[in-house]
Amino acid sequence: MNYNHRKENIISYSFRYFNSIRRLYKILICLVVGYLMILYWKSKSIVMEPIHFQYNILDYIEGGNYIFNPGFVNNSKGWRDFSRYNKMEIYNITKYDKRYLMLMESSDLPWNGIMQPVDLRNQTTFLAYGYYELTMEVDYINLCLDGNFNIMLKPFSKDYTAVNSYDSNYILTVPQRIEDQVLKGMKHSQADQRSKELERFMRFNGDKLDVLTSRATLTMYSKKPINYVNSYIYTEKNGVVLISNVSMSLRHVSFLPEVSEKLHQKRYPRLGEDAIAKHHERVGGLFQYTDRNLKRKTVPFYRKSYKPFSRSDDITVVGQLDVTRFDRLLECSRNWDGLISAVLYIKDDQDKAQLDQMLADDNNKRALDNIDIHLAYKKERETLYPVNELRNIAIDLSKTDWVFTIDIDFVISPRAHDFIRANIKENAQSGNTMFVVAAFELDGYTMNNTEIYPSSKEKMIELMKDGQSRSIHKRISSVAHDATDYDQWVRSVHPYKVFYQEHWEPYGVFHRSILPYDDKLAGYGWDKVSHTYQLSTLNFHFVVLPDPFIIHLAHNSTSWAQRTVQDRIMIFSNWYESITEFTFKYHPNLFNPIDMKQISTLNTDRVHTIWQEFEINT
Repeated sequence: MNYNHRKENIISYSFRYFNSIRRLYKILICLVVGYLMILYWKSKSIVMEPIHFQYNILDYIEGGNYIFNPGFVNNSKGWRDFSRYNKMEIYNITKYDKRYLMLMESSDLPWNGIMQPVDLRNQTTFLAYGYYELTMEVDYINLCLDGNFNIMLKPFSKDYTAVNSYDSNYILTVPQRIEDQVLKGMKHSQADQRSKELERFMRFNGDKLDVLTSRATLTMYSKKPINYVNSYIYTEKNGVVLISNVSMSLRHVSFLPEVSEKLHQKRYPRLGEDAIAKHHERVGGLFQYTDRNLKRKTVPFYRKSYKPFSRSDDITVVGQLDVTRFDRLLECSRNWDGLISAVLYIKDDQDKAQLDQMLADDNNKRALDNIDIHLAYKKERETLYPVNELRNIAIDLSKTDWVFTIDIDFVISPRAHDFIRANIKENAQSGNTMFVVAAFELDGYTMNNTEIYPSSKEKMIELMKDGQSRSIHKRISSVAHDATDYDQWVRSVHPYKVFYQEHWEPYGVFHRSILPYDDKLAGYGWDKVSHTYQLSTLNFHFVVLPDPFIIHLAHNSTSWAQRTVQDRIMIFSNWYESITEFTFKYHPNLFNPIDMKQISTLNTDRVHTIWQEFEINT
């Protein structure tokens, strides 16, 4: 009886358990179906109604995420100069209620343009499928440009990765032809000349401006959500264009279209073959973000120094070079009795064989006694010397807590190690101090004439008074080292504090835990400037040491120092992105893409971007 009763209870419990599982299973199916329907509805709605960035800058100030605006109204709070200290000119055509930004060739660079970061944090969220489609459109009139007209988009993703600088699919380049120019032979060296010629042009063409206006469209796709995108418009070579409107739109799409490009298409097909207005369009495919897992091939301690050292007290000189500078590395080591951590950039097997031959030379062994040599191999498609990445490797592989960053073509004064070591003990402030060492150039100081190196500070001062020596770059770019205050260095017997000035690029000693160099800066250009600037915004102290100094060994430019126009544009854009990324990471309260003047050293942004307004009355 009890057995049958227990059996019935077990069966009853089993049925109830099974029914409960069935109900849970049905609920789960309903939830999944509902979720898929919501995703489908959102996908359809987003694709059908793309987010267009509005054009009133006041909307942004009131809390929206809208930056681009036609007519370039209030652009002292948005677009900034993408060249070097150029004045942006806005022409207000009162009769036709139109405003144009004029881009002309730069005074000292083979391009000129504007850039602006666009905040996309609120517009992109993680999705398990599909792509973000980002489209930028620029309307312009080619007055007399005979070079290229370019649009470029470089995003920074929400997992904190940037695009690969060597991938050019994020650029639309439109070669401008003679037949595309509407004001051939325009004289544009003086602002008053430009204004008069533009007024004359508007008098005869003001009623047909629309059919003279071409459009360039760049569309790119991202699998990753985006924090912000840096947008660029720039021209190359000689000539002038008028930009009338810029817009950007973002939407989510399910499929990735094929890469395509159509240039010089008729914008208005109903007009004749001779119509000036053209449409240029590039669908560039996916943004190729930097692969964090793709590391540079390195060989740490390829040749190791066994010189004794104190990790906490000694200083390691850190530097980078290729095999063509190896003789300078040996010269640098002769006056320095501390350690040296040197990274050699290996481009090919020939470099490696040449290095091995120099390391095996008995004449070099004494000079190599205090040098740790590490190898860093060239990456595929790499065209720019990765100066900052190599610096970081040298710092990471140094054996001491304090490092002295120099370029290997500088030679350090005698007894500098002891002096620096003693001063760091007395003046270090919790590792937030950079101890600056004065840098000089000396007439006639080359590898063939090293014996003229002064043996003391007193000898160095005599050479300065005789005009044979001066601060480094004094004749070509004094701002790079003026903040060191060389007049005070001559007088001082004690360390003295100095304050940051823009474009300062000192050499000096700091704790290895300091902010690393930005490794996106390669090919030489703002590599040291960026680091000093970033330290200044993080409230680091700068103290100049009064006794030690370094002198530059004159040399010819190496092959990798020869940069194309495209290389220089990449270096400039990397500098702009370095500042924007640094602001985003370390000063989020100041990350306001339409007004980053408080933090930015993008040319004249520290004070203001110079926008000149001109009225054209026809």
